[in-house]
Amino acid sequence: MSNITINEVNLAIMHGNFSNEQLNSIVAAVKYRRSELVRQQARVLRIGDAVRFASRGNVFFGTIERMKIKNALVRVGTGSRYSVPMSMLEAV
Repeated sequence: MSNITINEVNLAIMHGNFSNEQLNSIVAAVKYRRSELVRQQARVLRIGDAVRFASRGNVFFGTIERMKIKNALVRVGTGSRYSVPMSMLEAV
């Protein structure tokens, strides 16, 4: 992989001469990579793991009760349960 920065990538996309088809290809690649990151996170986390996540400026700590395909059901200290995207979870 080359040493291109994220700013260079962003500038190339925003100000480049990409066709609509090429931009669609870039979007598809980004979506694919996000899916891979979610799958990777799902392989690391397990039911019963302590996690944290941020939502609307608040940080919540809880325990995973159920694993779904792209989300996890997390019970926080107050007893509430939230369906949280895997990408938002961080192991504690």
